[in-house]
Amino acid sequence: MTEAQLQKLVKILQAEYQLNQNLLELGEKKQGAIINEEVEVLEEIVREEEGYLADLEKLEGARANLVQNKKMTDLIAEVGQPYREQLSKLRKRMFGVIEELAYLNKTNEQLLKDALYLTNINLNILTNNQGKGTYNKRGADADRQQGQTTVINQKA
Repeated sequence: MTEAQLQKLVKILQAEYQLNQNLLELGEKKQGAIINEEVEVLEEIVREEEGYLADLEKLEGARANLVQNKKMTDLIAEVGQPYREQLSKLRKRMFGVIEELAYLNKTNEQLLKDALYLTNINLNILTNNQGKGTYNKRGADADRQQGQTTVINQKA
């Protein structure tokens, strides 16, 4: 690779690293929003994430095009100093932030599943649904047919 290409590659990787850092910060904010049940904040965070991911996709395309889909380790082995050390450090930092991001995303996913589970329990309690189907074999409303009412349909 030429000097100009290597400089461009370093700039692309630094930008990718910064975007991943931004995604990590947003993931932490997202975790707080999930825990505090702040749906509007969560929606705003997701929109921001989508923008960062679109930018990251463009950079990754430019990087792949520049290195002709070579593995980073192969590229590092081919280049001389000071780029070898610089690319090696960037690669290590990038893997670190991506690993943190993956762990945080997995945690947030579990928090969302738990929140959904609790919401379903609350809905079942409010509708007095004890795991019964809503309709019987003939398609009639099974609960109304049996004379059952739900908490929502009862007057105070």
